[in-house]
Amino acid sequence: MTGREILEMASTAVVGASAAIVAILAFVGLTEWRRRARFEAARKMLGLAKKFSSEIQQSRSPWGYQGEADDRPRSTHEAEDNAAALDERYVRMKRLQPSAETLRELMQSTWEAEAVLKNDLSREIQAFVHIHNKIALAVEQQYFRSKGAESTKDEFVEMMTIIYGPPKPDDAISTMLQEATSQLQKTLKKHI
Repeated sequence: MTGREILEMASTAVVGASAAIVAILAFVGLTEWRRRARFEAARKMLGLAKKFSSEIQQSRSPWGYQGEADDRPRSTHEAEDNAAALDERYVRMKRLQPSAETLRELMQSTWEAEAVLKNDLSREIQAFVHIHNKIALAVEQQYFRSKGAESTKDEFVEMMTIIYGPPKPDDAISTMLQEATSQLQKTLKKHI
């Protein structure tokens, strides 16, 4: 065996080893990128779910402030009692707007997360949609009740509890929010 043959064999071995090392590093890098992408998708979803819960609780505050409905478009012939009902409806729907935007972000991040995590997360997200819709519906029912629609005392109390919430966050809506967030967290736990 000549020196040249030895050099060619060594060169071939180095090129082969280099290719193997590059392949291993690429695999490790891709695996790390996937793990990081899963973590980021799960972290984003959980963060948005907690933000949504906070915004919903804030929107349910029974306390208002003077001038909160001043930017509501008004008609020239509004009766005083109708104006008060429209003001309350406007304020409640305006307070729900941030949670509606966060819910939209949460749904979008769900689609992105499903692609990365290979999980169907629609059931977990439907709980948040249901909560938001339940509050919006109660606000509308309150407005129509003020216009003379009939409801029982129990229906009225339930509607008011949904909209305004009790002083302590242990009502049905708060419990539903906690359960929805816990279920999402449990589903995403292996990625965080």
